[in-house]
Amino acid sequence: MDDTHELLRSVPSKAAETPWSLALLERNLVPDTVIRIAIPRMLLQRLREEDKGDPERQQAHLMSLIARLKASPIAIATTAANTQHTRCLPASSSWY
Repeated sequence: MDDTHELLRSVPSKAAETPWSLALLERNLVPDTVIRIAIPRMLLQRLREEDKGDPERQQAHLMSLIARLKASPIAIATTAANTQHTRCLPASSSWY
């Protein structure tokens, strides 16, 4: 499995728990209207998941996140990025 799917699995979100929805998105089978409706709902859900109720618990959660980020690699999905950026143009195309 590539780095992108590993990253998505580590994100605590309902969208990451449904791999079939990711497959539909990757194949461009989801209409833009559906995506535009879903994004604000997913953002609101994520904000609710991140809300810890009081400032002390919120600060502890933030410090835990910072510690995890410091321990993680700087670049995560390097395979996908390298594949995307190293594609060659066909010989018949030109830059100008």
